[in-house]
Amino acid sequence: LPLAAVLVAVAPRLGAGTDRRRWRMLLPLAVALVPYLAARVAALGGLLGDVPQVVGRAGPMGPLAAVLAIGKYVTLLAWPADLTVVHDLGAEAAGLLLAAFGAAIALTAVAVWRGTPACLVGIAWFWLGVAPTIQVIALPSADFAERHAYLLHPGLLLVLADLAAAALARRPSRKATILAGVGVALAVGALGARSIVRNRDWRDNGTLFESALAVRPSALAHFNLGNRARRNGDIRSAVAHWEAAVALDPGDADAWNQLGVMAANAGRWAEARDRFQRALAAFPGHPAAAENLRLLDRRAPARRPHPGHP
Repeated sequence: LPLAAVLVAVAPRLGAGTDRRRWRMLLPLAVALVPYLAARVAALGGLLGDVPQVVGRAGPMGPLAAVLAIGKYVTLLAWPADLTVVHDLGAEAAGLLLAAFGAAIALTAVAVWRGTPACLVGIAWFWLGVAPTIQVIALPSADFAERHAYLLHPGLLLVLADLAAAALARRPSRKATILAGVGVALAVGALGARSIVRNRDWRDNGTLFESALAVRPSALAHFNLGNRARRNGDIRSAVAHWEAAVALDPGDADAWNQLGVMAANAGRWAEARDRFQRALAAFPGHPAAAENLRLLDRRAPARRPHPGHP
C-alpha cells in the first residue's frame, strides 16, 4: 500500500495524468489493511509479535549466495518450483540462477531508462522487498524463503505490464498481436494449471510438509510433522520425525528439546538430560530447553510426569 501510494503521488511529476480519481484505486487496499492489522495484532500480540531467538541464527549471506537467491526469486516467477520448505541454492544449477539474476539487472536498467511511474515503482518494489531476505537489511528471516516471492513478484510484473503496454501503443501488426496474445494465453494457462496443482499442497500442515519432504529432505519439515503427530497422539511418529530432523541438522535445538521431553515423559532421565543439553549446546540459552532441564532436576528423583515445554 505505501508503494502504491507513492506511485499515485509521483505520477504527475513523471508525465502521467493528474486525475484525482486515481486515489480511489487505493481504497480497496486500505480497507483490506485494517482487518489484516487487527488479525496480526490478535495472533502475535502486537504488530511485530515476539520474534523467537532461534530465528535468524544463520550468518549474513555472501555476495554469491545473495545473487543466487535473487536469481531463484526470478525463476520462481517464470515457473514455480516443486514446493519445499527450504531451497538448497547450492544444489541447484548456478548457471540458470546467474542468468536469472542478469535478467533482473537488465530489467532494472530498462525500468530506470523508461522512467515511467509503473517501471520506477515496480522495480523499487522488487529491490526493496528482496533486501531483507538477502540480509542487506538485518531482519530475523531465512536466507531464502519461497513465501517472500509472492511479495516480490508484483513489482516485476508491474514493470513487465508497463513494457507490454508501451509495445501495444506502437500499434504492432495484426499478426504480431495475435502471436503475442496466443503466447500470453498459453503462459497464463500453464501457470494457472501449475498453481492449481501446487494449491493441493496447502490443504493443511500435513500435506504442506509432506510435499516438502517429497522434494528435498528438510529438518524443518520433519520438525513440524513431528509436532503435528504429537498433537494427534502419535508419539512414535513424532519421535521418528524429530530424530530425522536432528540427523539432518544436529543444530536443531527445537527438535532436541522435543526429544528430551519425550524421553522425560517415558522416565528415561539420563537420555532426557542428554537431549536438553544437546539443545542448549546447539542454541545456548534456548528458553524451553533450559526450563525443561531445570524441571528435570526437580522432578526426576520423584519420577513424576514431565509435561515439558515445546
